[in-house]
Amino acid sequence: MTVFGKDETALSKFAAEIPIPQFEKASFSKPKPLDLAKIAIVTTAALHRIGEPGFELGDSDFHFEILPKDARDLALGHHSVNFDRGGFAADINVVYPIDRLEE
Repeated sequence: MTVFGKDETALSKFAAEIPIPQFEKASFSKPKPLDLAKIAIVTTAALHRIGEPGFELGDSDFHFEILPKDARDLALGHHSVNFDRGGFAADINVVYPIDRLEE
């Protein structure tokens, strides 16, 4: 398999050479109970409501959408021909796990 003109061996070698930072101390804060927390789902699938303007083709559209919690009438605006839409077509939770969050 090749990605960006590189084979798997080249990509593995590149990834192995990326420095990983070491942290002596990690900060810790006790989280709120889940029922009191504010949660955001962030996705790069360019979701938008059907019938509303979507994302522009190209690399110049960086806006975000705030989707209502009950919205299920969503369209996938990711324009890459290499992006497999099969999972989204079968189950919206593949790219927008709102049902899992509500559980």
